[in-house]
Amino acid sequence: MPASRRARVAAARKPLLIWLVFVVIGPPLGLLAILAVALARNTFATAGTPESLALPWHWPPFSASIDAVGLLYGASMLFGGLQAAFVGFAAAASYLAKGRVLLWAVLASALVAYVVFILMVANALTRQARPLDESALLLTAIPHIAAAVGCWLIVAHWRRGADVVKVSDGFSEA
Repeated sequence: MPASRRARVAAARKPLLIWLVFVVIGPPLGLLAILAVALARNTFATAGTPESLALPWHWPPFSASIDAVGLLYGASMLFGGLQAAFVGFAAAASYLAKGRVLLWAVLASALVAYVVFILMVANALTRQARPLDESALLLTAIPHIAAAVGCWLIVAHWRRGADVVKVSDGFSEA
């Protein structure tokens, strides 16, 4: 293979790998964030608060079944796959444009994915005449941001010495 073609293939491989990190790892990170919020809600709930985030302890994530892990990974991919693909696309585009994955681009795209998700959920809930409460907004905001930042941390510090991705927060442009 000629050197110029090899260089183009190598240049195309980096953004693809960045996108794949977001698509494969992002939804499970979002699921872990949902479970952490629900567990914190269960732990620190006060007597007068609604139990909308309550999880029973026999729920599959709290059991040691390998079937539950596969089921939860599939569910996280089903509900978070499109959002993760969108944020991964924005991260790969920022890498192509600036030579590094910018945190502000990842956060902005995660917020856009969150707003689109909320608009879709709110539209579905208004058909059923159920309002969106603050706990539902919290339960959906945290996974979007946590998964995006978690994937950014993985990509930004991944193979640091091989110059795969230069670490940058996007705010300190010189």
